[in-house]
Amino acid sequence: MSVACNQRLAVGHTPNVNLEPGSTPAEEFTRLYSEAYPMVLRYCRRRCFDEASARDATSETFATAWRRWHDVPPEALPWLYGVARRVVANQRRSEERTHRLIERLADEQRPGGATADTDFTALHLALASLSAVDQESLRLWAWEDLTVQQIAVAMQCRPATAAVRLHRARRRLRTQLGERDGPTTTAHPIGAQSWTR
Repeated sequence: MSVACNQRLAVGHTPNVNLEPGSTPAEEFTRLYSEAYPMVLRYCRRRCFDEASARDATSETFATAWRRWHDVPPEALPWLYGVARRVVANQRRSEERTHRLIERLADEQRPGGATADTDFTALHLALASLSAVDQESLRLWAWEDLTVQQIAVAMQCRPATAAVRLHRARRRLRTQLGERDGPTTTAHPIGAQSWTR
């Protein structure tokens, strides 16, 4: 470790997260987690959209560290930052795909493709409430722009089965949105048009 780094540690700028020999992996990981968690969380907070995303990214970073414990170098903090950078990048890609799905579903519900920013949370929660099969059917349709025939190939089922799944997934999503918005809402339904395209 450099003299400058030792000086920073001495004045308390950065906790000592270097790994020490002689302890068990579990003990070393626990110490690393305790000392480095605040710094990794701060790193993620500066790069994530919200607190929940930052905490999820931090948790995934340390989960990766535990899975790859033998790859963690003695000077662990920079390595953890590298892992966190990749986790945050993957998280952003996932969020972008989710927003594309939500935008496509919202555009179908509103004449003229009006913006639906206020509906993102409701749509996201409604989508998350569906089964894995329903979610995948909707994502293949909305994210990947697949036809029913192509969805059938991707999900290894017959086209008729894929069509029924997609239709039911959209109906269930419409139901979930209705339950979240209350009985007076009429703007949310995901129309049945084009589901068999």
